[in-house]
Amino acid sequence: IVALDWQSGRVLARRQLPALVGPLADDGTDLWVLQVTPAALLRLDPRTLLPKAPPLPLSRGRAAGLAVGGGYVWATASDAGEVLRIDPATRKITPVRVGGFPVGIAVVAGSVWFVDRDRAELGRLDPRTLQPVGKPIHVGGAPEWLAQAAHYLFVGDAVRGTVSRIDV
Repeated sequence: IVALDWQSGRVLARRQLPALVGPLADDGTDLWVLQVTPAALLRLDPRTLLPKAPPLPLSRGRAAGLAVGGGYVWATASDAGEVLRIDPATRKITPVRVGGFPVGIAVVAGSVWFVDRDRAELGRLDPRTLQPVGKPIHVGGAPEWLAQAAHYLFVGDAVRGTVSRIDV
């Protein structure tokens, strides 16, 4: 991982990690890094990239999605078909079985949204109860990633080379 000064491009810090990492998320205080396999959550200082806590094991399998919102860190344990709610203060993990192969995840408009690649759907959870909200939205193809801007979600499909925009 490399921290850059966005104005000058100067390298501020560099850290080699022992395993493959995927998405990064920032909560304003910490840099959260998702180790893909075996799934683990890393908490780093965003300035130095040094660990602020030991890695938190999430799953024996793969994890693909990471988001921060609503006071929690969220991850997808793809092989287990779960969305994980992680309390950053206590490190308590609360899994919710959603089935399929959840990959991308985002917290938008008071809900937790996740992409299920197997079903080609966008699912939605209540962040407090972890219960599904509404019916899944069929996006088709092989959706992988999820991003948020304003009141929209963007679902990326690398196989079809498309991006779908959903008004939340």
